[in-house]
Amino acid sequence: MYYTLDSSVPDTQSTKFTNPLEIVNSTLIKFLALKDGWESSWVDSVQMIHAGIKPDSLFLINPANIKYTGRGVYQLVDLKKGPNDFADSAWMAFREKDFVLRCSWDDEVSLNEIILSSLVKTDSYFISP
Repeated sequence: MYYTLDSSVPDTQSTKFTNPLEIVNSTLIKFLALKDGWESSWVDSVQMIHAGIKPDSLFLINPANIKYTGRGVYQLVDLKKGPNDFADSAWMAFREKDFVLRCSWDDEVSLNEIILSSLVKTDSYFISP
């Protein structure tokens, strides 16, 4: 397997995977598999997100859509990405009312960014926030 950490497309000139990687910052890893005598795999990728400070409490101002309530508000910070199936309980959806989340921390914190992960399936009316 060959991979890149700079968003470029990997090839045989890229770094060859031989040892476990230590990832310390949010990073996009692109990779492909090659074997002599075989066609190479397609290039795939995985986004690694450095998890920061989770809120001590969360509160939804508006409830989720009755069909897509997920597993509750704390799933929003459990660091688990849902599958591509929007009917899975890993997803929460908002349609009639806006998604508004109140977060608080017991101690003062400094935030540089907030990352929101979402599922987009426009043919099923699941669109980006």
